[in-house]
Amino acid sequence: MAKIIEIKKVLELNSNSISQNSMEKNFHISKRSSRKILLRAKELNVSYEDVKDIAYDELFMIFFPEIEDRQKLYGKPDYEKCQKELVKTGVTLKLLWQEYCDVCESKGLMHFWYGKFCKDYHEYVGINNVTNHLIHKPGQKIEVDWSGKTMRITDEITGTKYKAYLFVATLPYSQYSYVEATLNMKQSTWINCNVNMFNFIGGVTRTVVCDNLKTGVIKHPKEGDIILNKQYEEFSNHYCTAIMPAPVKTPKKKASVEGTVGKVATKVIAELRNEEFYSINALNAAISKKLSEFNNKKFQKKYDGKYSRSEVFNGYEKEYLNLLPFMAYEYGEWILHRKVGLNAHIQYKKNFYSCNYKYIGKNVDIKITKNLLKIFFKNTHLVSHPLFAEYQTYQYSTRKQDLPDYFNGIEWNYDNIIEWANRIGPYTLKVVAAIFSSVKVREQGYNPSLSILRLSKKHTKQEFELACEYALNKLSSPRYKDIKAVLHSQVINTLINKTEEDDDQKRGIMRGADYFKRKTSEIK
Repeated sequence: MAKIIEIKKVLELNSNSISQNSMEKNFHISKRSSRKILLRAKELNVSYEDVKDIAYDELFMIFFPEIEDRQKLYGKPDYEKCQKELVKTGVTLKLLWQEYCDVCESKGLMHFWYGKFCKDYHEYVGINNVTNHLIHKPGQKIEVDWSGKTMRITDEITGTKYKAYLFVATLPYSQYSYVEATLNMKQSTWINCNVNMFNFIGGVTRTVVCDNLKTGVIKHPKEGDIILNKQYEEFSNHYCTAIMPAPVKTPKKKASVEGTVGKVATKVIAELRNEEFYSINALNAAISKKLSEFNNKKFQKKYDGKYSRSEVFNGYEKEYLNLLPFMAYEYGEWILHRKVGLNAHIQYKKNFYSCNYKYIGKNVDIKITKNLLKIFFKNTHLVSHPLFAEYQTYQYSTRKQDLPDYFNGIEWNYDNIIEWANRIGPYTLKVVAAIFSSVKVREQGYNPSLSILRLSKKHTKQEFELACEYALNKLSSPRYKDIKAVLHSQVINTLINKTEEDDDQKRGIMRGADYFKRKTSEIK
């Protein structure tokens, strides 16, 4: 169908000797449409000058009355009503189209197919200059970004000034906003700001619209799946919200927060420019006060100036938010592919944490948060342990249910480990016995003992026994690194030489019976 706006345009271009090829190339008017319009103009014997002052609807009726008649067979959608309905939670164009189809059927009229329904709706929005805030749904999304503007924190002792970055978040429907100052823009800081944002508004939106920042988005191709980094994806799963990065170089897709950044620059940065702040907490306290004023100030044009952001949010939008989870998300460091030992424990910073014995020999992933160590296998959470303090070493956090009554199919057990140590020597046996006496569960001593015993394969029994004896004199329960350090130092050579000297002294100079017989014969 020829568009109404194309009729005048085609006639005007044709009157200026613009060819149909040029119309298609330079004005994106298809040859099919331009040919149809020019043929009808020839039939009607009219030119551009004849029709330039005629209204579009009337002109379309003159040129294509058969199309207009055909349009009467179709039910006409009420796009103004659609615009109002779309604000409501859960209402989509698909649902409104289905309702429109039902109405047409009840009136015996034909209905537009879904693609045309959507296309005409978007044309309606464009023609009527409907602004974006009218189609935002309450509680549907929140837009987040870093402010390009920064603030300053002063070191009270040295007087050095440091940058403070501003995290800004805005709910498009109510324009209710959140601002937080940070000392950096690292991934951990970004996610913690997102957590604080949800705590501030007291609920969770269905989507979070962010920029394509590296701390959140790994890849945002024109086609294909958007790839978030593991931490941000885990954050979204914890809060059951969808992260929706805005298309590259399209600030209008998060126009609310882009606009708020400018207003924050005036309300917060400009009004606090003459104040000195000596800590990030002091700066955030001042920002919180200014933010409260910003959210409570009445709109100038919107809602006829009767309501503020806080009033719209608390009075209407807040009830559409999803509930916060029972526990806030806690940022953590991931360590991938850590092997589960024979004793059903994984090692982290010289300490050991148990997981189910079924995963012995398999690689698991561990997540370290402020207070917990969490173990995962193929994204499935297995167990969480309280994290040992930095000063604690060679400690075991063991759940009894993680260990079997006995290890089926495992070569080593307490008896044959003790037997191996005894074959090497008494001091080796004492070292292994000390290890088993220092653990709460016998199986916890398997790995430390075996690591020491395997070290004996590279040295003589004498060297290894001397090293164990020396280590026992220094430590109550020496470990692999202690024995290895002795064996690879000059101490072991000193111990061997001293042992040989002691043996010579114990033996003395031995003279046999023949020696004394010779002496007796010489006297005679």
